[in-house]
Amino acid sequence: MRTRTNHILDEEPDDRAFRQRLAVFDEPAPLDPPSDLVVRTTRRLPTETPHTLMRQERTRILVRITLAVLIFAAATFGVWALLIEAPAPLAIQLILKPLLGAVGAIGIPLLLIGLTAAIGSGLLLGRHARTITNMHVSA
Repeated sequence: MRTRTNHILDEEPDDRAFRQRLAVFDEPAPLDPPSDLVVRTTRRLPTETPHTLMRQERTRILVRITLAVLIFAAATFGVWALLIEAPAPLAIQLILKPLLGAVGAIGIPLLLIGLTAAIGSGLLLGRHARTITNMHVSA
């Protein structure tokens, strides 16, 4: 081994003395590293670069947020359309009419639970949006 000034360091005498002291205390001798240590370590590393992994995770989060917004918008539009009896797509009416009927039958507690869930969804959506805007991906 060499130092910064390119002088050769002879570590063998120090290693021998260290091993002798270990032998006095019946400590085991150090084992040589396995021959395929580098190969095993390399296999454990991801094949993609960190930049690619971050970009994939960002895309995955954006897709989830987009789907959540679309579902929330469809549900909000459907409830609004049912409440004012405006024309809405039949599928939304068929899905939401029983839910609205259940809210009317059960009363205010279910409505409050739904409102709490909607507010919680919005807060989670906002947190994910802040997470995405805080990601710094260099090109």
